[in-house]
Amino acid sequence: MLLIIGFLILGSALPAAGHDAVVPVLLPGGAPPAFDFTPPAPGSYRLPVIRETVDGAVLDIGGQPRSLRQQMAGRIVLFSFIYTNCEAACPQATSTLYDIFYATAADGDLAANLSLISLSFDPEHDTPEAMAAYGYAARTDPAGKSPWWFFTTRSRRELEPILRGYGQNLSLRPSGVINHLLRVYLIDRRGRVRNIYGLEFLDPRLLLGDIRTLLLEESAAARTN
Repeated sequence: MLLIIGFLILGSALPAAGHDAVVPVLLPGGAPPAFDFTPPAPGSYRLPVIRETVDGAVLDIGGQPRSLRQQMAGRIVLFSFIYTNCEAACPQATSTLYDIFYATAADGDLAANLSLISLSFDPEHDTPEAMAAYGYAARTDPAGKSPWWFFTTRSRRELEPILRGYGQNLSLRPSGVINHLLRVYLIDRRGRVRNIYGLEFLDPRLLLGDIRTLLLEESAAARTN
């Protein structure tokens, strides 16, 4: 029986280095509290190609330059834009990615084929060190789970083409708060966006179903070739 991971209760950021890791709550089934619909069965529907992904220069938690597209290569990816000072949407998105992250521990097929990526859109504040602290719980508990990468950029100038390529709009209030619509992207192994989730659809059951639908799609294509 598949165990669905319940939502984590997070503050404005995830545990920093030296804190205890977040411990997920396992539920024996049913909908997470915020969702009252039943997602369709994996493979009973198709996910259209929405757009091609764009590349961009990012920094990993060690400050090393990486190619965003190269980091995605050969994997199905759940990709989100966040910033560590966010007090509402970003913690919820990261909480859902934690649900997926811990679910892959019980499913070797998911762990072998899925990566998670969180990219900051606040490079002035979110240094590589800040992103390392933000993702501490995932980085220190990787055994048997999907890899999860935490990135930032050198500057807003290097970030802008990535934001445009994904259609992620944002604006900065005088207080420093970043206004944005939350978006989490499902990207297939060929680097194509196959679904985009807002807050109203961040149900881990739906995301897991979509990931498994892509895996079933790949299996069907392999059988016909």
